[in-house]
Amino acid sequence: MTLTKATRNVATSPPRQRRSGARRGNATGWMFVGPFAIVFLAFLILPLAFALYLSLFQKSMIGGTRFVLFDNYLKAFTDPSFLDGVWFVISFSLVLIPLQMAVSLAIALILDLVTTSFAHASQSSTANQRRPFARSSEWRSPLSTSPRSPLRIVMRKCSV
Repeated sequence: MTLTKATRNVATSPPRQRRSGARRGNATGWMFVGPFAIVFLAFLILPLAFALYLSLFQKSMIGGTRFVLFDNYLKAFTDPSFLDGVWFVISFSLVLIPLQMAVSLAIALILDLVTTSFAHASQSSTANQRRPFARSSEWRSPLSTSPRSPLRIVMRKCSV
C-alpha cells in the first residue's frame, strides 16, 4: 500500500511542475490577448448590448420610457421603407463585392506581371551577384502559359 502511494507521488509531481509552466504560458497569452479583449468589449460588445437594451423600450415626451419588448422590431419589419432599404443593401452587396474582388484580382495580377518582368530584366544585368530572392526559374507570372502558373492551377481546379 505504501508502494502505491509512493508511485502516485512520483507520478503526480512532474505534472505539477508542468502546470506552473502552463500557467505562466497561459498568463503570457492573456497578456497579449487582454488589451484587444478590453477594447473589443468596450467598443463593440457593450455598445451592441446597450443598443439591444434600448431597442426593447419606447421613449415619449409625456409618457416617459416604457417597456415594449419586440414592438419596435415588429414595426420595423412591417414598414415597407425599411424592407426596401434592406433589399437595397443586400442587392448592393451582391453586386459590388464580387465586382470589387474581380477588379482587385485583375490589378494584383497585372502588378505581379509587371514586377516579374522587372525582376527578369534586373536579373540579366546582375547575373553574377548573389540575390536574396528566388532565381528567375522560380519566378512565375500568374498569366504565363506555363501549366504550373498560379492562374492555370486555379483555373484547372475550378474546371475552367
